[in-house]
Amino acid sequence: MASTPVENVVIGPRYRIDPAHFENKRLIFIANPNNPTGQTTPRSVVRKALDSGAFVFIDEAYFDFSGESVIGWIEHHDNLSIGRSLSKSMLAGLRMGFLIAHPVVIRSFESLVTSPYNLTLAHLVIAETYEHVIAAVNENARFIVNQRLLVQQKLEKMGLVVYPSETNFLLFELDDPGAIHRKLLASGIRVRDMSSIRGLGKHLRVTIGTEEQNEMFVNTMVRIV
Repeated sequence: MASTPVENVVIGPRYRIDPAHFENKRLIFIANPNNPTGQTTPRSVVRKALDSGAFVFIDEAYFDFSGESVIGWIEHHDNLSIGRSLSKSMLAGLRMGFLIAHPVVIRSFESLVTSPYNLTLAHLVIAETYEHVIAAVNENARFIVNQRLLVQQKLEKMGLVVYPSETNFLLFELDDPGAIHRKLLASGIRVRDMSSIRGLGKHLRVTIGTEEQNEMFVNTMVRIV
């Protein structure tokens, strides 16, 4: 894998993938929704990726917030796999994720060499009792979605460009993101400065937190912008 050529596609803040990039590829990764813009990929684009004949991995780490999935396609596509995570909506401390794929793909992964004892007791307990955990995960995800909408509305009232998100964060545009980032840090608030990423030179990303944290962020933005 170390010598495998990789094409990194610059998609910009509006997150538009040109299917022309799928030509002559053996492996295609698509984050859906993606980080850092928070937007989803049209199913028509995913379909074209699958039709290209490449092995397609869809990262659905933020599924709990978007509800968007192509899981129903797995039965008929042995070149499709889906990755999900428990780290985004509630159980970040576990650092736990899982793969959903056609049985042929799962058997191939199980044959790979993995490190011994790669799952902890906590991982196994959560996996076996996930049907009881999912209700709390979904409730927390709904809370975050509601808070995200409120934060978005308040930022837009300040005249900022805020990009639609299907995740637990918001990407927004500023004339001087570096200065705002430093002022937020000075106020005890940490957000992600995205200006070093190609196509996102004027953008910051804020993760939605508790109601109190979100209010602190918005009030501070009102004061410093």
